[in-house]
Amino acid sequence: MKRALACLLSLSIALAAAACDDNRPHRCRAAVYRVVKGTGDIERHIDRVVAYGVYALVEIEQQIHHAPAEARARLVRATRRIGSPEALPLMRFLRTVEQDGTVLKELDATLAALSAKKKKK
Repeated sequence: MKRALACLLSLSIALAAAACDDNRPHRCRAAVYRVVKGTGDIERHIDRVVAYGVYALVEIEQQIHHAPAEARARLVRATRRIGSPEALPLMRFLRTVEQDGTVLKELDATLAALSAKKKKK
């Protein structure tokens, strides 16, 4: 009986642990949204996005196409700080379609930084 109870308890704990889903996608999406929104401590919000690393690039790409110019510039800056050459195709594409001068400056700086990183590898 004790063994069956212990087995049941172990199974319950295992199932409870499996039910605790990884909340990272939601947290990452929320961090990128805060950067787009542009309220509060923006640099702190960018730091949170950067902490997700390349994982955040998907969220950035989804948001950047619909964001206003100021938010696009912040997202490009966050991408530069992430520092992954994996973002180069997106940044190159954005460079061809972007018209806002502030965003273009951020894109140029990001393209230079990411290209330099890629050459080092």
